[in-house]
Amino acid sequence: MGLLGWLRAFWQRDAVPPPGADTLGAATLPKQPDPLPSVVIPRPLSAQDERAKQARGYRNKNPGNIDWNARNDWRGQIGREATGNPPRFIVFDSHENGIRALARLLQSYQTKHNLHTIAGIINRWAPTKENNTSAYVNFVAQRLGIEPDEQVDVFKWNIARPMVEAIIRKELGGNPYPPEVIDEGVQRAGVVR
Repeated sequence: MGLLGWLRAFWQRDAVPPPGADTLGAATLPKQPDPLPSVVIPRPLSAQDERAKQARGYRNKNPGNIDWNARNDWRGQIGREATGNPPRFIVFDSHENGIRALARLLQSYQTKHNLHTIAGIINRWAPTKENNTSAYVNFVAQRLGIEPDEQVDVFKWNIARPMVEAIIRKELGGNPYPPEVIDEGVQRAGVVR
């Protein structure tokens, strides 16, 4: 009998383990409870964040309330809203693509319009003719923990991610999104964590 035959005979000698033994013949250890499944438990929404789900931008999957323009063809853009008064905003196929467009627009403000501060970016994003722009600037700066005139790089995660969330909070009146949805939208804009 060669080594292979000897091993086969050795393993088959106790083919049926005695009661109270595991398959290797050792005493059975007390059964441990199954580990908790690895799931993300959704955070409960505050009343303000829950109300944000009623906002026009949430319904349009356009949390930045980006205006519809025939010259634009955003990824995931499925048209112009039908119910607004007037109907002016883009409708997206997913919240992630709406968030992506928000982040990409901020990037274009930096690259095409040379805006490198929160004050500069938000003055273009939310002009004074329809917003309290100074309050908007201060809100976003406070959420980022920096001064309104401090230089920012919207291609960096530590600026883009909180800036996008701050704009969502301002535009929708709260943040109805789980962190993963915002993360995915910002990543789709090419911002690397």
